[in-house]
Amino acid sequence: MEVEKLAYIAGIVDGEGSIMIMRQASKSFMEQRAKRGCFHPHYHPCIRVGMQRREPLDLIVKTTGIGEVWEEKPYLKQRPMFRWMTRSKSDITSFLKLILPYLLVKNEQAELALKFVEEWVSFNGAKITPEIQSERERAWMTMRKLNGVVSIPATTKSKGKRGRDFSAPFEAIV
Repeated sequence: MEVEKLAYIAGIVDGEGSIMIMRQASKSFMEQRAKRGCFHPHYHPCIRVGMQRREPLDLIVKTTGIGEVWEEKPYLKQRPMFRWMTRSKSDITSFLKLILPYLLVKNEQAELALKFVEEWVSFNGAKITPEIQSERERAWMTMRKLNGVVSIPATTKSKGKRGRDFSAPFEAIV
Protein backbone atom coordinates (compact mmCIF):
# COMPACT_ATOMS: atom_id res chain seq x y z
CA MET A 1 0.00 0.00 0.00
CA GLU A 2 1.20 3.44 -0.80
CA VAL A 3 2.17 5.69 2.08
CA GLU A 4 0.40 8.65 0.46
CA LYS A 5 -2.90 6.78 0.30
CA LEU A 6 -2.65 5.73 3.95
CA ALA A 7 -1.89 9.32 4.97
CA TYR A 8 -4.88 10.50 2.92
CA ILE A 9 -7.12 7.88 4.58
CA ALA A 10 -5.85 8.97 8.01
CA GLY A 11 -6.78 12.56 7.06
CA ILE A 12 -10.27 11.42 6.12
CA VAL A 13 -10.66 9.67 9.48
CA ASP A 14 -9.21 12.70 11.32
CA GLY A 15 -11.61 15.08 9.61
CA GLU A 16 -14.77 13.13 8.86
CA GLY A 17 -14.50 9.95 10.91
CA SER A 18 -15.31 8.63 14.34
CA ILE A 19 -13.35 6.16 16.41
CA MET A 20 -15.64 4.99 19.17
CA ILE A 21 -16.36 2.46 21.85
CA MET A 22 -20.07 1.77 21.67
CA ARG A 23 -22.04 0.72 24.75
CA GLN A 24 -25.23 -1.28 24.43
CA ALA A 25 -27.31 -1.14 27.60
CA SER A 26 -30.89 -0.40 26.57
CA LYS A 27 -33.61 -1.96 28.68
CA SER A 28 -34.67 -4.45 26.00
CA PHE A 29 -31.05 -5.40 25.24
CA MET A 30 -30.27 -5.95 28.92
CA GLU A 31 -33.42 -8.05 29.36
CA GLN A 32 -32.26 -10.33 26.53
CA ARG A 33 -28.77 -10.59 28.04
CA ALA A 34 -30.22 -11.39 31.47
CA LYS A 35 -32.01 -14.41 29.97
CA ARG A 36 -28.58 -15.73 28.96
CA GLY A 37 -27.05 -14.99 32.36
CA CYS A 38 -25.19 -11.79 31.40
CA PHE A 39 -25.95 -8.74 33.52
CA HIS A 40 -23.50 -6.18 32.18
CA PRO A 41 -23.67 -3.91 29.11
CA HIS A 42 -21.97 -4.92 25.88
CA TYR A 43 -19.08 -2.78 24.61
CA HIS A 44 -17.60 -2.89 21.13
CA PRO A 45 -15.26 -0.68 19.15
CA CYS A 46 -16.39 0.96 15.93
CA ILE A 47 -14.78 3.13 13.28
CA ARG A 48 -16.94 4.96 10.78
CA VAL A 49 -16.76 7.75 8.26
CA GLY A 50 -19.70 9.57 6.68
CA MET A 51 -19.41 11.77 3.59
CA GLN A 52 -21.50 13.11 0.78
CA ARG A 53 -18.95 11.86 -1.77
CA ARG A 54 -18.47 8.12 -2.20
CA GLU A 55 -15.05 8.13 -3.88
CA PRO A 56 -12.91 8.70 -0.73
CA LEU A 57 -14.78 5.91 1.06
CA ASP A 58 -14.31 3.53 -1.85
CA LEU A 59 -10.60 4.37 -1.69
CA ILE A 60 -10.54 3.19 1.95
CA VAL A 61 -12.02 -0.18 0.95
CA LYS A 62 -9.84 -0.52 -2.15
CA THR A 63 -6.62 0.41 -0.33
CA THR A 64 -7.14 -1.52 2.92
CA GLY A 65 -9.66 -4.22 1.98
CA ILE A 66 -11.51 -3.36 5.18
CA GLY A 67 -15.15 -2.40 5.70
CA GLU A 68 -17.79 -1.55 3.16
CA VAL A 69 -19.57 1.52 1.85
CA TRP A 70 -23.32 1.99 1.73
CA GLU A 71 -25.68 4.79 0.81
CA GLU A 72 -28.00 6.34 3.38
CA LYS A 73 -31.00 8.56 2.90
CA PRO A 74 -30.28 11.83 1.11
CA TYR A 75 -28.62 14.39 3.36
CA LEU A 76 -31.04 17.28 4.02
CA LYS A 77 -33.19 15.81 1.25
CA GLN A 78 -30.66 17.08 -1.28
CA ARG A 79 -27.68 14.78 -1.66
CA PRO A 80 -27.05 11.18 -0.65
CA MET A 81 -24.92 10.37 2.38
CA PHE A 82 -22.37 7.56 2.12
CA ARG A 83 -20.96 5.72 5.10
CA TRP A 84 -17.99 3.41 5.63
CA MET A 85 -17.79 1.39 8.85
CA THR A 86 -16.05 -1.51 10.51
CA ARG A 87 -16.73 -3.21 13.85
CA SER A 88 -14.74 -6.41 13.43
CA LYS A 89 -12.01 -6.89 16.02
CA SER A 90 -9.44 -8.00 13.45
CA ASP A 91 -10.42 -5.28 10.94
CA ILE A 92 -10.22 -2.53 13.55
CA THR A 93 -6.80 -3.73 14.66
CA SER A 94 -5.49 -3.95 11.09
CA PHE A 95 -6.99 -0.63 10.02
CA LEU A 96 -5.77 1.36 13.01
CA LYS A 97 -2.26 -0.07 12.77
CA LEU A 98 -2.14 1.04 9.12
CA ILE A 99 -3.25 4.64 9.72
CA LEU A 100 -2.03 5.35 13.27
CA PRO A 101 1.35 6.76 12.17
CA TYR A 102 -0.48 9.36 10.06
CA LEU A 103 -3.28 10.42 12.42
CA LEU A 104 -2.92 13.94 13.79
CA VAL A 105 -6.23 14.54 15.57
CA LYS A 106 -7.60 11.15 16.56
CA ASN A 107 -4.41 9.32 17.54
CA GLU A 108 -5.44 9.07 21.22
CA GLN A 109 -8.79 7.58 20.23
CA ALA A 110 -7.01 5.10 17.93
CA GLU A 111 -4.59 4.02 20.65
CA LEU A 112 -7.42 3.58 23.17
CA ALA A 113 -9.47 1.56 20.65
CA LEU A 114 -6.45 -0.69 19.97
CA LYS A 115 -5.88 -1.22 23.67
CA PHE A 116 -9.58 -1.92 24.17
CA VAL A 117 -9.62 -4.52 21.38
CA GLU A 118 -6.41 -6.21 22.48
CA GLU A 119 -7.13 -6.33 26.22
CA TRP A 120 -10.82 -6.23 26.99
CA VAL A 121 -12.95 -7.37 24.08
CA SER A 122 -14.39 -10.85 24.02
CA PHE A 123 -16.87 -11.62 21.27
CA ASN A 124 -17.44 -15.21 22.37
CA GLY A 125 -20.01 -14.37 25.05
CA ALA A 126 -17.78 -15.48 27.90
CA LYS A 127 -18.63 -14.13 31.31
CA ILE A 128 -16.30 -11.39 32.42
CA THR A 129 -14.92 -10.42 35.78
CA PRO A 130 -16.00 -7.24 37.57
CA GLU A 131 -12.48 -5.88 37.00
CA ILE A 132 -12.76 -6.29 33.22
CA GLN A 133 -16.26 -4.78 33.28
CA SER A 134 -14.87 -1.80 35.20
CA GLU A 135 -12.04 -1.38 32.66
CA ARG A 136 -14.53 -1.51 29.78
CA GLU A 137 -16.67 1.17 31.42
CA ARG A 138 -13.59 3.30 32.10
CA ALA A 139 -12.43 2.93 28.47
CA TRP A 140 -15.92 3.87 27.22
CA MET A 141 -15.96 6.99 29.41
CA THR A 142 -12.43 7.96 28.37
CA MET A 143 -13.34 7.61 24.69
CA ARG A 144 -16.43 9.79 25.22
CA LYS A 145 -14.22 12.50 26.73
CA LEU A 146 -11.69 12.24 23.91
CA ASN A 147 -14.53 12.57 21.39
CA GLY A 148 -15.82 15.73 23.04
CA VAL A 149 -18.90 14.38 24.81
CA VAL A 150 -19.44 16.84 27.63
CA SER A 151 -20.68 14.40 30.25
CA ILE A 152 -22.28 11.05 30.80
CA PRO A 153 -25.91 10.81 29.72
CA ALA A 154 -27.89 12.82 32.23
CA THR A 155 -31.48 13.60 33.03
CA THR A 156 -32.73 17.13 32.79
CA LYS A 157 -35.86 18.22 34.56
CA SER A 158 -38.18 20.78 33.10
CA LYS A 159 -41.54 22.10 34.21
CA GLY A 160 -44.45 21.49 31.88
CA LYS A 161 -47.38 23.86 31.32
CA ARG A 162 -49.09 22.69 34.48
CA GLY A 163 -46.00 22.80 36.69
CA ARG A 164 -45.27 19.06 36.56
CA ASP A 165 -41.72 17.78 36.26
CA PHE A 166 -40.82 15.91 33.10
CA SER A 167 -37.53 14.04 32.76
CA ALA A 168 -35.85 13.61 29.42
CA PRO A 169 -32.53 12.00 28.54
CA PHE A 170 -29.99 14.53 27.31
CA GLU A 171 -26.55 14.08 25.83
CA ALA A 172 -24.48 16.99 24.59
CA ILE A 173 -21.73 16.74 22.01
CA VAL A 174 -19.43 19.68 21.52
